[in-house]
Amino acid sequence: MRSCIAKFYQLDRQTIASFAENLAQVAAAGNQDAKFIFEHQAQLLAEQIVTLLNRYVAPKPMCLAFSGSVLENNADFCQLVLGKVQEVYPQATSQVVTTNNSRAVMFWRQK
Repeated sequence: MRSCIAKFYQLDRQTIASFAENLAQVAAAGNQDAKFIFEHQAQLLAEQIVTLLNRYVAPKPMCLAFSGSVLENNADFCQLVLGKVQEVYPQATSQVVTTNNSRAVMFWRQK
């Protein structure tokens, strides 16, 4: 197990992102294990977003900027994450930012 973990941490970001893409394809094809992982990861990300939103005092920012290759390349994952956030904050909206994080910050501050 240690060697498996060590190997994972030696992978580059592009390789890890390709795993996410493959997982999404297998989940879309109906593989139940892949669906579980896909949905569980969306739930975990949504929980992190909700935790951050809970730390804000009113008015809470409800315009969320998503960035990163998994979110940029998988609309289903974005919708799943946003849907889970909207279970707690129904007024939340999102925008996928595909350039750099400064654009995400600008988008977030405008709203």
